[in-house]
Amino acid sequence: MNTAVNEVKSNLPEARVLLADDSPISQTATRFMLKHLGVEVDVAAHGRAAVELASERAYDLILMDCQMPIMDGYEATQAIRQQEQAPDAFGSVPRTPIVALSGKVMDGDREECLHYGMDDCLGKPFDLAHLQACLQRWLADSCE
Repeated sequence: MNTAVNEVKSNLPEARVLLADDSPISQTATRFMLKHLGVEVDVAAHGRAAVELASERAYDLILMDCQMPIMDGYEATQAIRQQEQAPDAFGSVPRTPIVALSGKVMDGDREECLHYGMDDCLGKPFDLAHLQACLQRWLADSCE
């Protein structure tokens, strides 16, 4: 196995990621890569399901497809950000990094993702190396 992949596994032993994507093929491929990197993953098939899961448990990172039925990734991100602002019995909920998964990766598309409250954008299709770099960028601090 590639040593770079082994390094990511050792840096992220307790990471939990929510994958929100309506494509069964993308779900399967991304879940396989995440598990290969040693990350626990839950899957939501649309934005509303992602919002519900994010309200029920803490995630270290959310990978959010932008174009989904029922509720798209932009709306879901805004709903999650609103939940994070609402104080609960223990205070406010920590801000979870949300990375857009998008087939559109032009300069304006990235800014649109940031405008809706996402933190980064990962172009589709992506490979293991790109996903690994994303995990290193966003999860390294939360897993130390």
